[in-house]
Amino acid sequence: MNPYEQYNLIDSIRKEDRAVLLEIYKIYFPQARHFIMENSGNIFEAEDVFQDALVLIYLKIKKNTLSIKSSFGSYLIGVVKFLWLKELERKRKYFGTTVEDVELLPGDIDLLEDYVKMEKRKLILEHYNELNEECRKILDLHNKETPISISTSIMGYASDQYTMNRKSKCKSRLFKAVWNNPRFKELKDELNQQDTKVPRW
Repeated sequence: MNPYEQYNLIDSIRKEDRAVLLEIYKIYFPQARHFIMENSGNIFEAEDVFQDALVLIYLKIKKNTLSIKSSFGSYLIGVVKFLWLKELERKRKYFGTTVEDVELLPGDIDLLEDYVKMEKRKLILEHYNELNEECRKILDLHNKETPISISTSIMGYASDQYTMNRKSKCKSRLFKAVWNNPRFKELKDELNQQDTKVPRW
């Protein structure tokens, strides 16, 4: 793939071009699936990891921090390997899963930071979905920067002060659930590990 084609591909991902994303899946997913299934995974895990890899690349594109020194395909599969290695490390920690040898190089701190941010978002979303309907609705309004007076009307509350109190309690409930999740501490510790490895691509 020449630089112009690669630029067009990345631009299509930035624009969330569904046809291009399906083509990427068609071309590169078999290789990702083979790697994961050869390293203690299954087809469902392969699909999840491949999707996460595309999300991670998409986030890097949106932030203009994506730097590909080889081909897009090599980079994508490298991210897949990185994500699966992190998942296996987590499973090994909790369930005793062993990891087959893969060729490694010193950690890419930028990729690791993006990975940790993505995993934290997933963790927050997981606990957000466990909130009751009222909390989810009021936090949605807050995230959309809806004025308090309008939120009060939508929620049917008696006063703006009550709306602010409810929003504060719902946020506290969400943050407490996230902070008490062992996975959150694990993610906090990720960037402090000195021997973090990522696959070669």
